[in-house]
Amino acid sequence: MDDTALGELDDGQLMKLIAEEPHNSEAARELYSRYGTAVYSWIRKMTGDPVKSEDLTQEVFLRAWHRASTYEKDKGTLGAWLYGISRNCVADAMRKEREVVGVPEQELSKYATSLDLEAVWIGGQVAAALKTLSNEHRQVLEMAYFEHMTQKEIAEKLRIPVGTVKSRTFKALRKMKIALENRGFEFPPKASSLSRE
Repeated sequence: MDDTALGELDDGQLMKLIAEEPHNSEAARELYSRYGTAVYSWIRKMTGDPVKSEDLTQEVFLRAWHRASTYEKDKGTLGAWLYGISRNCVADAMRKEREVVGVPEQELSKYATSLDLEAVWIGGQVAAALKTLSNEHRQVLEMAYFEHMTQKEIAEKLRIPVGTVKSRTFKALRKMKIALENRGFEFPPKASSLSRE
């Protein structure tokens, strides 16, 4: 299968191909081209170490490659699945560092701040809210926020006008806001709606 044909596969089809043809290096490269930047960026944010982040990103994609057959498209997006693997890789690396340095397990609570726990909870809520969107809306948000693509790049990849990308993004963000509000999120009022004292 050539690169053009691989680019036309949706995430579920790509993972099925990787599961069925584990030696297909082009399929593995396609997976990395879609999600490598997003995975690296998230891990870098968690670790603050660019070298460690590169190593962990490779580990994430190695695990994804070996576990491709476990991905179930109807249970969530591939981005969310990879985020779960990334989170586990970072946790495993932190655990190994604690063992090497000799930090007792009780000391873990000092490193797991309420902000860390809140970030994990918010990430789960955002992933759940993303599942409520149509494929078209979810796709543009994932490309923009997880893959850090511009609207022009999204338009080129999806072969649609930039105006359509903008429209889908606007509608998707509005629906995400409603979905998150339904899950208990409170958004600050817009500055224009605040009364002057």
